[in-house]
Amino acid sequence: MAYYTGTAANLAALRAALVNTCVSNHGWTWDDENELLSKSSSDLFLLVQLDGADLKLTGRTSAMAGDMPSPMKMGLMLSKPGFPTYELTYPNTYHLFVFDVIDEVYLIVNYDVERYQW
Repeated sequence: MAYYTGTAANLAALRAALVNTCVSNHGWTWDDENELLSKSSSDLFLLVQLDGADLKLTGRTSAMAGDMPSPMKMGLMLSKPGFPTYELTYPNTYHLFVFDVIDEVYLIVNYDVERYQW
């Protein structure tokens, strides 16, 4: 398992940290035009899109199709009525854990001292 950490000034920097780490150090490929992070040796495909106040992550079964039912998002956290809504603040600290044997990547973002999204 490899571990990386740093700070991000905005969502674009957070996405760049994820993409650059996977591509530079772990054999993943980035298709900038389609916003697709993939690892062909494992048939892993992930759309990594900037979507307003969110970083939207959508797993796929192939490079161009097979989206998972609901994308995961980092960014604006909506809550139930009567509870606060949280949004990522900047700069924040990210932690990336990358496993090569089983091809798993974990991105954890720490913001506002005690808040986390992953």
